Amino acid sequence: MVKEIIEVATGRKTKLVVGKPSCFMAEATLDFLRAVPKSCLIVGDRIESNIGFGRLQGMKTALVLICNASNVEADHLPQRIRPVSILGSIAQLRRYI
Repeated sequence: MVKEIIEVATGRKTKLVVGKPSCFMAEATLDFLRAVPKSCLIVGDRIESNIGFGRLQGMKTALVLICNASNVEADHLPQRIRPVSILGSIAQLRRYI
């Protein structure tokens, strides 16, 4: 769907659209950082595009409960995409640094 929207908006054909969640983005980021997935922490407020992306790439994840996700939703996620940590605020991220 994103590819079609971009093509309509630009009037040009696209070969590839890369964004989150995308294995291409994960590979590029890991290459740039010279890191392995298990040493990375993905932080976000969206379960599918942030947390799901990180977990599927083998990264640790932290869900920030802002307006896009709730603690109740996070508690009922399948184990394969459940975040490692749930933060009430981005300020709580300090414990990971």
